[in-house]
Amino acid sequence: MNNIIEKTYAIVTDSKGNQVDFVSVDGDGNPEHYSLKKGESLVFEDWDIARGMIAPKRVGTKWVETGEPPEPPPLPPPSAEQMLAALMRGYLGDVEEITEQQFEHIGRNIKAAEDAVVAVEQMRLIVEEHSQQISVSRGLPVSTAGDELNPIA
Repeated sequence: MNNIIEKTYAIVTDSKGNQVDFVSVDGDGNPEHYSLKKGESLVFEDWDIARGMIAPKRVGTKWVETGEPPEPPPLPPPSAEQMLAALMRGYLGDVEEITEQQFEHIGRNIKAAEDAVVAVEQMRLIVEEHSQQISVSRGLPVSTAGDELNPIA
């Protein structure tokens, strides 16, 4: 024989259908440890639905939510350690931003220097070409020594 007693639960509602309390009921359907007041009644349906609501109200054969979640409690003021940590994070963020800007500036300077080297090399080639053309136009012999063109004296 099984001695486990299955509990039955009900919701006490007022005359307008608002939930007043959740109660367990005995085998005869009477609330345990609760006395119904005038206008109150027991609702046995959809216990699990009403139980998940903040302020359930019975409208017809359905439960509807009439409450709003409570406001969260205000946060306590930050401790001195938390304020110092926030200031340090802000300072380190500023340092990080300045460092990134400096690296970007250095990168731009390197690019400009590389572009200048290319421009100087192009100018050197143009000068050598013109020097050779001038030497040839004057009838001077031209020799090549390495990468440079030199007129022969």
